[in-house]
Amino acid sequence: YVSEDGRPYFFGVSISVEDVRATVNKSVRFHVFLGLIVLVIGVIASFFFAYTISKPIVGITKVAQKISQGDYSPNPHINGTRELNSLSRSMNRVSTSLRDSRKKLGQKMRDLERFAKVAVGREERMIELKKKLAKYEKEKKDIR
Repeated sequence: YVSEDGRPYFFGVSISVEDVRATVNKSVRFHVFLGLIVLVIGVIASFFFAYTISKPIVGITKVAQKISQGDYSPNPHINGTRELNSLSRSMNRVSTSLRDSRKKLGQKMRDLERFAKVAVGREERMIELKKKLAKYEKEKKDIR
């Protein structure tokens, strides 16, 4: 066999340009559609993972804000990654420690206030007794 331009060949394939274009167009449409589906799935997965990660962090942040305002009661129980769980346990220990320290400080302050009242009372009594003593000593001198 010889082609129209004079070159020899063993077999020939004949296909129309329209068939090739139609196949290429189908392939392009399929791959664009597939790409859009993958993109949508990726965006949805990104939002899901962002929510999964940010929710425990937001919870820990709220607890930290309450602790900074003097409310030591919240004990966050965060379900998240190992690191976030560790942070949650640390926040619990800090909260408990601060609450206990504040109670001890309050008790020490009350003890100190009672001691100050007693000390001031004794000081006032000593001043009163010194005045009486001075008065008696004066009367004693006047009698002699």
